[in-house]
Amino acid sequence: MFQQFISVVIFALSVQCNGNLVPGIKIGLSNAGMQYALSVAVPIIENDAKDVSVPDIHGSAGTPVGSVDYDITSIKAQSASIGTSSLSATTTGIDL
Repeated sequence: MFQQFISVVIFALSVQCNGNLVPGIKIGLSNAGMQYALSVAVPIIENDAKDVSVPDIHGSAGTPVGSVDYDITSIKAQSASIGTSSLSATTTGIDL
């Protein structure tokens, strides 16, 4: 659902307007709407973050004691959680 919303926004922003019209999009969101979006987005982000794997890192670094070779491998997130979060509209934009 969130991916469909992003696709619609990207499409709307990419449409070319002719004449005196200024291309763009105007969206109005209430605080209740933003809280709903947050309640939907946080579980999706937490679920997707569990499947993230970090690529292996190999290298060497010079230290005052000499050179150190390092290999960092098989890093995978087992769980992810987002603490308290909030969104609210202000006169100048969105407050996170």
